[in-house]
Order: sequence, then structure tokens, then C-alpha cells
Amino acid sequence: YRKAKEEGFRARSVYKLKEIEQNFNLIMDSKNILDLCAAPGSWSQMLRSFSDINTRICSVDLQAIVPIEGVHTIQGDI
Repeated sequence: YRKAKEEGFRARSVYKLKEIEQNFNLIMDSKNILDLCAAPGSWSQMLRSFSDINTRICSVDLQAIVPIEGVHTIQGDI
């Protein structure tokens, strides 16, 4: 938790996503990414840092998500 906060992430779960990417390289080549049930947005933050600037990221959740540069957020039901 403290490490995530120190590094500017919203939750420590970003390290799970980082490990998945290191082991399987699923994100780097993606051009469109949909992050469902995305609040508070920590995975979207990490996705943005992994992906190319041209990659489109859309995050959806019932709860409001504080804006993330380069990520389109939708507050709504999937």
C-alpha cells in the first residue's frame, strides 16, 4: 500500500497487473484496452504507463473515477 502511494498509484493491485505483463506480455502490443469495474483507476494508470501513446484505453465503473490523462472514463453500468 505504501509503495503504491509513494509511486503515485491509487491501489497496490497495480503490482499484480505489472507481474502479469512481465510474465505474459499481453498489454504492450494492444491498440484498444477496456478496463471494466475500473474504480479507483489504478489498473488504468498502470495500463497507460505500459502502453503506446496511441493505444486507446477506456475505463468503466459504476463509481466515479478521478480523471487519468490519456484514459477515457465512463461512469455507468457495463
